[in-house]
Amino acid sequence: MGMKTLQGAVIFPFTNFPASKQLIFIVLFCFSCTACTNSKLILRPLYNSFDDRFEDRFLAYADFDQEQVQRIQDLADHFHLWHRQTQLESYRLLLAEFSNRLNDPEDVLTEDVKRWSNTLTIFTSNVGSCNPIDAATDILKSLSDEQITQIKEARLVARASRNQERSKTKNEAVATRVQQIKRYLGFINFDLNAAQLADLRSTMNDRVKPEKPFGELRDELDADFYQLLEKREHANFDDLLVTYIDRRRQTLNDWGSKARSHNRLLWESYATRTINNLQPEQKIIAANYLKGLASTIKALSVDKPSYQKHKASEYTCLGRVVRS
Repeated sequence: MGMKTLQGAVIFPFTNFPASKQLIFIVLFCFSCTACTNSKLILRPLYNSFDDRFEDRFLAYADFDQEQVQRIQDLADHFHLWHRQTQLESYRLLLAEFSNRLNDPEDVLTEDVKRWSNTLTIFTSNVGSCNPIDAATDILKSLSDEQITQIKEARLVARASRNQERSKTKNEAVATRVQQIKRYLGFINFDLNAAQLADLRSTMNDRVKPEKPFGELRDELDADFYQLLEKREHANFDDLLVTYIDRRRQTLNDWGSKARSHNRLLWESYATRTINNLQPEQKIIAANYLKGLASTIKALSVDKPSYQKHKASEYTCLGRVVRS
């Protein structure tokens, strides 16, 4: 399951999952995230293997016994099935609309971009309310004290790795990201000219971050989570877990609201002018790529999954919708 565009920072691969609000739906959204995956030969195995990679990431946190492993696999597989059969069609429709709009000789309006942006936000918040960890109480209840210690230690290692990445200056980070986008676009023979690259670089440099460092907030929320795990034998642990996950998502949403509003307007403005300034050849390449991507996603949505234990309709979304 290739949900690279629907993943973000997590305490486990479950908590705060997914967090795709890092990018607004802009011209390069699909390019920068999936430019090298517009092929059934590539996207299909990438998407279909998501549950395996999701499980592997979770299982790396501690030494789980066979029963716990099976529960983790079942939860990931069920969420995967639900996402495939209930969400992909909406993604396809949005991509198809965007592709068709690129073929329209009329300029794209700011209202168009805002509508696409709002639609993407709805997608991500809806999936967030279906966070798999909300249904993971049996798994969490079964954790031993030793396993929780292993999880904490694994988190410390991951934190050190993130801190090293954050040591880059903003200019260095922007330069790296621009080069990545340029390279991804090269896979579909889409080239940004000097002016377009300069505009992209300038827009990225104009982004702002929340005043409070994310690391501090994450550590506070993680500490609350560890305290919650100490209550895993309580009769109302199921409710406590859902309440915590909702609060975590709301806290993260509130933490970044001011910066996100600024950055959202920044990217929407960038998207509007960039789409309208695309060269005719660029529009053709972009429209054809997105049309092909929409077709591939359609094929993925109707693939017969190997997971047969439960139906997508049996998956329950326990969280509440949190939107900016």
